[in-house]
Amino acid sequence: MRHLKKASTLIPIVIFLATVQSTVLAQPSIQFGSGFFVSSEGHIITNEHVVRGCEKLTAVDQDRNQIPLVLIDISKDFDIALLKARIRPKSTAKFGIIKSVKQGDTIVTYGFPLAGLLSSSGNVSTGLITATEGLGDDPNMLQISAPVQPGNSGGPLADTTGAVIGIIVGKIKSSTFVKLFDDIPQNINFAIKEEPVLQFLKKNGAVIRHVNSKENISMRTLTEKLKEITVQIVCETHEPLYVKKPHSDDDSVRKKENGFQIDDSTKNLPAYQLINLGWGLFIGRGGKVDEEAAYGYTKYGLEKALSDLQENFSSNSHIVSVALNNIGVFHSCCAETSIRNWNLAHAYFEEAYKYKGSSYAPSNLLWQFFLRERYLNGEEVTKLAEEVKYNHKVFKYLNKLGRLPSNPQEAISFLIDEAKLGDPDAALWVAYKFECSPEKLDFSATEWYKFSLDNSVYGSETFKTAAERLQRLELLKRLQR
Repeated sequence: MRHLKKASTLIPIVIFLATVQSTVLAQPSIQFGSGFFVSSEGHIITNEHVVRGCEKLTAVDQDRNQIPLVLIDISKDFDIALLKARIRPKSTAKFGIIKSVKQGDTIVTYGFPLAGLLSSSGNVSTGLITATEGLGDDPNMLQISAPVQPGNSGGPLADTTGAVIGIIVGKIKSSTFVKLFDDIPQNINFAIKEEPVLQFLKKNGAVIRHVNSKENISMRTLTEKLKEITVQIVCETHEPLYVKKPHSDDDSVRKKENGFQIDDSTKNLPAYQLINLGWGLFIGRGGKVDEEAAYGYTKYGLEKALSDLQENFSSNSHIVSVALNNIGVFHSCCAETSIRNWNLAHAYFEEAYKYKGSSYAPSNLLWQFFLRERYLNGEEVTKLAEEVKYNHKVFKYLNKLGRLPSNPQEAISFLIDEAKLGDPDAALWVAYKFECSPEKLDFSATEWYKFSLDNSVYGSETFKTAAERLQRLELLKRLQR
């Protein structure tokens, strides 16, 4: 059997809605599709492209209950994914008889198109099987005339007996079609036939049902049956989504971005090397601090890492997290105070934390929560503190104080007292406070970095961080003379 072919003019029907923030960074996005129950054990079938890159999967039923899902298996060849919910569904799909589908047959589809715009209880549409093959005579697909919209991907395609005969998968990309044929495509949509779907389910041990009768049922009854088995699939992912910066940042940050041009030989470096190169220039590795180039290399490395996320999320998410964290540090601690923006820095730290790749991201968030009046409740601070071993000290400070600091002045006074008792981590945080002041770069941070260095264990994370930041400040001090 020939594999399903994806033509370049066939686009997945999936709608992307972002949690929009006013920053330029990789936002977590929400991807919506449809799916339907195929077994009494809670198996749900949908398209592979609906669940691609998802960190969290949820099904939303007709009662708007949110049901956690786990991904069981995928077939990229056929664009099919099998999910499982830990519930026993009220009803499941019944499949038809393979090869009984004919051109001109009436079909019905159900799904959740245009999430947030159309009905949250789902939409039904009807049409005909216009061809029993897909693009390029692909034998694994059906062409249908039933209207489908973004969000219908993964929904059931049924005949008039109520039998599921396929899965909605895609439509002709209008803009490409117009360029090629100077005409607007009308209702040229596609579904995966049930044969590859049934083979996929059999391989995964899902117990399915077949229709016993060949009698047609009323459209109202058929709609209710499809409504009972169909759910909305919600995928939380980290697709790169770029949105407008806060207006106040535009001029200063744009100068940094436009003033640096990466050379062709460096462009070919892997993302992690570009990000390391940027960090080295920021902290003065090699005896030189070049913040403009540091920012440029890091941004370019971030864009490369984001483009690689689709291929391998687990390995590239760490690189993305480090890059986001480093850019956050740039916005909070660059020497040029006109570029500093704590709100933007905080947004980058939050994004880095969501990717779960950089141990510094929780540290930087805790630092801001502790010192910058960005306080979380105690439970959230505890969770952050326990994320990485390095931050257990933070939790110790909170325990010793017995509460969250009432203001930044109290927090810094408390840390100074702890540092004077010989605590190198407290000294490091005090140094950050002075180095990254919103008003100006305060070189009194140098003495605190020295204190942290002298009191920390050689080779420890605290020791290395203090040494790097001390080197940076001493180089910057020479530049200002």
